[in-house]
Amino acid sequence: MTQTKELLIALEDVSKSYQKQSVLERVDLAIYRGDAIALLGPNGCGKSTLMKIIGQLLPVTSGKVRYQTPLKLGYVAADFPDSLVTPETLFNQLMAIDLLPDSHARMTELVEKFGISQMLKTPISYLSKGSKQKINVIQALLCQPDILLLDEPLSGQDLASQADFIELMQKLNREGTTLVICCHESFLTEALAKDVYQVIDKGLRLKAHQALKTERNIYAVILTDPLGRQRDSFIEAIQGFTQMIEESETDCQLVCSIPQSQQLLALCVAHQIPVRRLTHEFI
Repeated sequence: MTQTKELLIALEDVSKSYQKQSVLERVDLAIYRGDAIALLGPNGCGKSTLMKIIGQLLPVTSGKVRYQTPLKLGYVAADFPDSLVTPETLFNQLMAIDLLPDSHARMTELVEKFGISQMLKTPISYLSKGSKQKINVIQALLCQPDILLLDEPLSGQDLASQADFIELMQKLNREGTTLVICCHESFLTEALAKDVYQVIDKGLRLKAHQALKTERNIYAVILTDPLGRQRDSFIEAIQGFTQMIEESETDCQLVCSIPQSQQLLALCVAHQIPVRRLTHEFI
């Protein structure tokens, strides 16, 4: 027997204009429980506008948006605002406003998971971009959302934090949280999205259906110049840090786990091996 998917949000013939300048025209989109949707496109194409409409942060110019009620939405903005408020005060205020059940236990769990326990009493303005983004994600997760809206969620995050974030998002999606993602990182789309849409010509076009790559692990991939005269000593030094080494006449590719990427980069510097690029890949 086929199980009917639960419809959470439906956009019907939605258009949006700013001061008579059209951004989106006649967009239709159905969002179901457990979906994982990526919105792709260049800057200014309307991705963030569409996400804010989905999140009830912007009204539509025409058309209709239907929501299942009650529906909890979590929103991770591309830029988290500076504030002299501390993360602890922010979280407590949000929990008080929403009267969230078991919220303090959930806050403690998230704070420990994202490694910001020592920052709770520091004004947000004094924190790094990466730490602010972790606070941004935590505030969106406090309500245990049905739909999590992620606008450039990896901004300012280091490699280890990005890997932890992807693992957490995959877990939430498996448990039924719907994800809607705006991003430029292809590895993030590959890791999280089941349906990929292109925002193009003020409309929405389905680009691909894909299976989540949960059966593979994400690794750091370091591309260097050829190893040259330092090869033997360098290869000996990096034993235990690499999962794979691929050499050619033009370059060398080193594959390692995310936590070991910083040590491997440091060894490249110590052995005077020029690094060309650091990326992620699923292996």
